[in-house]
Amino acid sequence: MLPTRHRMFKSIFQSGVLCILHCRGNKQLQLWEVHDARDDESDDCTQYGRLMRHFTPSVVLVEDNILGISVIGLYSPKIRDCYISCPSGNETLGIKLPKLMMAVRNLNHHFSMEVEVKDARGLVFRFRASTYQERTIVTPDLCVMPLRLEAGWNQAVIDFAQLCREVYSATFTEVNRVTLHPNLHVHHIIFSDRIIPEDELPQEFKLQISR
Repeated sequence: MLPTRHRMFKSIFQSGVLCILHCRGNKQLQLWEVHDARDDESDDCTQYGRLMRHFTPSVVLVEDNILGISVIGLYSPKIRDCYISCPSGNETLGIKLPKLMMAVRNLNHHFSMEVEVKDARGLVFRFRASTYQERTIVTPDLCVMPLRLEAGWNQAVIDFAQLCREVYSATFTEVNRVTLHPNLHVHHIIFSDRIIPEDELPQEFKLQISR
C-alpha cells in the first residue's frame, strides 16, 4: 500500500485568492523544488533584465526590463533539463480553488507548464500546456494543449474545473502539483474560486509597467 501524501493546504480555509509563488520577498521559491541539469551559468537573461541572483544556472532572480522589478526567470535551450515544481518532495498541494491565474512574460522561446489535478473519484489527471504545441492531444490521464501568449507580459488564466468536465467528464476536487519549465519570467501564480478582473486584483498581483 502506498504511503499517504501530505496535502500542504488541506487544513487552510480556501477562499478568494491563494498564492503559491510571488516575485517579492526573500524566499520566493520556498515552496518549490528546483531542478536544473545544467552546470554552466545561464547567459540568456541579460537581454531581458539585470541578473540579481542565481538559484541554479537556469533559474534566476532577474530585474525585468519591462516591469523594472525583480522576477523569477527560467532559461534553458532544453526545457526538459530545467523545471520548478510545487510542492517539493512527496507532498501535494491540496488546493481546491479551480482557477489558476499567473502573470508571466513571453520571452519568445519555448515554454511549458504542467498541472496535476484530482477528481471526485480520486483519479489523477495531468494538463500540460506548451507554446510549441499545435493541437490538443488527450490520453486517459494526460491532456496536452497549446498555450498562446501575447508578446511581453500576460495574465494567463486556466480553469481546471472546466477542463476536467470537458475533457474527462470528471468533477474537479483539487490541484496536486504545478510544474513550470523554461523559458519565461514569472511575477506570480495564484489560485482563485473565480476569474478576477485585473482591476479587482489585490495590489501585489497587479502588473505595473516601468516608465
